[in-house]
Amino acid sequence: MLRLLAPRPLTARPFSSALRVLQQPAFDPTLLDAASALGARAGTDPALHAASMLSPREDAFRSRLTGVRAGRTVAVFNGNTSQALQRQNVLLRSARVAQDRREQRFHLKPGKAKEQQRSRKHRREFMRAFKDMIEVVKDAKRKGY
Repeated sequence: MLRLLAPRPLTARPFSSALRVLQQPAFDPTLLDAASALGARAGTDPALHAASMLSPREDAFRSRLTGVRAGRTVAVFNGNTSQALQRQNVLLRSARVAQDRREQRFHLKPGKAKEQQRSRKHRREFMRAFKDMIEVVKDAKRKGY
């Protein structure tokens, strides 16, 4: 006898399976330093393992993660996370991460990209010349003209 099974509605999903999804790690830790991964799998005490004594920066440099997924690292001194976050924000601003993300969100045809590049260059030059003119006016006003 063939019985048709209707799919269960979303509300019928058990709560424990929803929690299981939330408990999964955000990234795969096996992609980190191969030496620290071997030590963890071998059952040795991670505190005694040489790779676990690396600083986060050294561990990041040895990581097999590359590109955007590798992220940026800053050291946290004396548990001062707010200062570390400020330094990370400075690092992200200097690397123009947010601007690059906005610019790379959509594909631009080469002609449109060149047009935008010329427009940005013109705006920069105009703003520089405008500021120079304002300085000349301020100087003349100060001299009494």
